[in-house]
Amino acid sequence: MAPNSSVILMDSNLPRFYTKITDASGVATVKSYDFKETEAEKPKEYVTKEEFESFKKDLKGVKDESNTESNGE
Repeated sequence: MAPNSSVILMDSNLPRFYTKITDASGVATVKSYDFKETEAEKPKEYVTKEEFESFKKDLKGVKDESNTESNGE
């Protein structure tokens, strides 16, 4: 391999690959990595606009009740 270059080598018998990297003087370093299956990410849950507006109304109602009680009404 030429100096300052890299290559990925795939193992045909194992779920593994290797990186071979040469430095400026042409000295090679090889590192191995195992493939690992990843789990699909679970979809994130979001509230709909309608649910959020309903929540805001409920929250405003609780706040209004609290203000009425604190004012002695």
